[in-house]
Amino acid sequence: MPFTFNALLMQKTPDSPNRRKFVYGISILAAFAGLRSLILPKKDIISCGPDPIRKTHRMLTQDGTLVEVDDALLSATRKKITDEELQNWIRK
Repeated sequence: MPFTFNALLMQKTPDSPNRRKFVYGISILAAFAGLRSLILPKKDIISCGPDPIRKTHRMLTQDGTLVEVDDALLSATRKKITDEELQNWIRK
């Protein structure tokens, strides 16, 4: 009988005790990992990425410096001022 690769695959290999121990060990580890994920509570994830982007507006202070103000700090009622009010408001 000539030796071929198919003949090698067709031969029955006996299950060795080492192989069985290995398969049982892997299955036990998988079972513990599954149970651990079900029993233990999930930990909070700390983000280490950049800060979330906040909307800001640039505004002029009374002494003439330009500052950025967060939208959350501004009130909803806004009105435009007149040129005269602006000229009287800025300190020179």
